[in-house]
Amino acid sequence: MEVAAAVLTKALESKLPGVVGAAAEILTKHPERAADTPPKKKKKKEKDKEKEPSDSEPVTLAPPSPTLLKALLGLLDRKNDTPDSELDDALIDAAAALGAKEALPRIESLCHSPYPTTREHATKAITLLSGKKVECTPPDDGGPLPTEMHNLATQRTKVVLQTEAGEFTLLLDPTLAPVAVTRVIELARNGYYNGMVVHRVVPGFVTQFGAPFGDGSGGPEGKAPLRCETSPLPFEPLRIGVALAGRDTGSSQLFVMHGRFPHLDGKYALVGSATGPWGAFVDGDLITHADIAE
Repeated sequence: MEVAAAVLTKALESKLPGVVGAAAEILTKHPERAADTPPKKKKKKEKDKEKEPSDSEPVTLAPPSPTLLKALLGLLDRKNDTPDSELDDALIDAAAALGAKEALPRIESLCHSPYPTTREHATKAITLLSGKKVECTPPDDGGPLPTEMHNLATQRTKVVLQTEAGEFTLLLDPTLAPVAVTRVIELARNGYYNGMVVHRVVPGFVTQFGAPFGDGSGGPEGKAPLRCETSPLPFEPLRIGVALAGRDTGSSQLFVMHGRFPHLDGKYALVGSATGPWGAFVDGDLITHADIAE
């Protein structure tokens, strides 16, 4: 049987960002699983031997597997023209949990990411790994503009979804969140949502779709995460919002409300309204086709 470190190394080497992110999360919560050998319980002193045994006895962590550490550092050093703040955050946390000081240079560069969640994770990781308090600040120019800014949608657009649960529509309004709406329209026009899995249905709350691998992680390849275009408008039944994994991490994933939930107001970009019985979906239903109603 493979030890956990070998399994997690394979997961870190996966081409699926959701699998990589899950491995990083496990390492953050259970750093002892990064070792090639199981952790050893700390030896009791003579005077403690008569005490009752405890499941929470301290353990001494073995160093992480060199192969696993190499894979983790490689991911942090990856060269990619398209940032993935959700994945970066998970990798930063994993490196910090493993005490991987070798990761400091890369984490320090992410300390000035345009994405606030990444800066928050980097701040905590640098403090933990170096023992020094730092202040992670955004880049002077604020970061690159989204490509959608050059060709913003100007009119309400209807997207018709043919699904295993029937026909549904999305009415997208660019006056609410112009950049996010422009992206969704572009993705729908290019067939991105064809064959898409509806990966999350919470009865009475939301139906969510748009993850490229149907696992709730990431967005379309080559598309950077979007800044949040939030407003005080209410999330009422059948309102459509952009799903997030933290501030400014939205992209292609959308959720449709089943009810009124005020705690979402002002935290997520609201992009329009939907029609159809969205509560009829179950996890794993397919969107067979998405068409723009010209």
